[in-house]
Amino acid sequence: MQQHLERGAFLLFLAAITALFVFLLLPFFSSILWAVVFAVMFYPFTEWLASKLAGHRLVAVLVTLVCVLTLVVIGLFGIGTLLADEAVNLYMRVSSEGASQYLLALEEHPLVQQTLSALGVEKGELRARIVEVGQTASGWLATQMFSIGANAASFALGLCIMLYLTFVFLRNGGEMTDRLKDTLPMDRDKTNYLFQKFTRTVHALFRGTLIVAIAQGAVGGILFALAGVPDAFLWGVVMALFALIPAVGPAIVWVPTALVLFLAGNLVGALAVLIGGVFIIGLIDNILRPILVGRDLEMSDALVMLSILSGIFVFGPNGLVVGPVIASLFLAGWSLYEREYRAH
Repeated sequence: MQQHLERGAFLLFLAAITALFVFLLLPFFSSILWAVVFAVMFYPFTEWLASKLAGHRLVAVLVTLVCVLTLVVIGLFGIGTLLADEAVNLYMRVSSEGASQYLLALEEHPLVQQTLSALGVEKGELRARIVEVGQTASGWLATQMFSIGANAASFALGLCIMLYLTFVFLRNGGEMTDRLKDTLPMDRDKTNYLFQKFTRTVHALFRGTLIVAIAQGAVGGILFALAGVPDAFLWGVVMALFALIPAVGPAIVWVPTALVLFLAGNLVGALAVLIGGVFIIGLIDNILRPILVGRDLEMSDALVMLSILSGIFVFGPNGLVVGPVIASLFLAGWSLYEREYRAH
């Protein structure tokens, strides 16, 4: 009896102190999460580089860390600055008289008028709503981009923590993983399966989802620029963001754009966007994603979409990774249950 009480008290203490420790780390959740993600992504590269450098692992880790730093700096500062400029330009353009005249010409199109009449929308109301939505969206985007600069100190601190943890994970990741597997109250086969599931999910998300989204956004931005669509870079980024979500995709941007170009009389631009969207952007998803992902993700598009949207709603931008990882481990846990415990 005494032994059971002591064990229960110790387990209660362990659970409480673990919960407090997790709560203590919550302010740097993003830094820890992305350090783990980058370590998982670049660990094979570090191992390969260390073998080429005759076992000089520290040099390989430092080179990998420079690659991560370059990727983060170019991705966040470079693209973020351009995106903020494009958002400001869009806000000014939507607010300008030229934009109002363009929307007026679009609203006067017979097909648009018939559609508005069928929907019970009064003349001029559509134009006012488009201008309002454009101003609100572009203003919010510009504010978010500039707020990063306003919080430069906290961002720099988080970036330094993320880089340091990435360095630690790349240097000692193998030993830390083995120790964690030994500590977990599960046999090694189960822990290996769950860790493998986690790493495969992270790799699949970045290889398949992120690279495909960047490719689709880049092609979409180029198509918009060739078709004469203003702020093509901004719309390319928007298409890349939508491309992260399966079953939604960049078509939610380029299809309405092709329709607006057609109604505005820009038949060449509308045809270019339509053909490029169907035969280039669409084929990127159908051809490139299976090559990069393969069967690593092992989730249906519906579950991936739900996990990403729910993850973003709960965890913010971190949900792009956290949501699918939780869903993948959920499926892995029930797969283990079905395989090993259902018979009992």
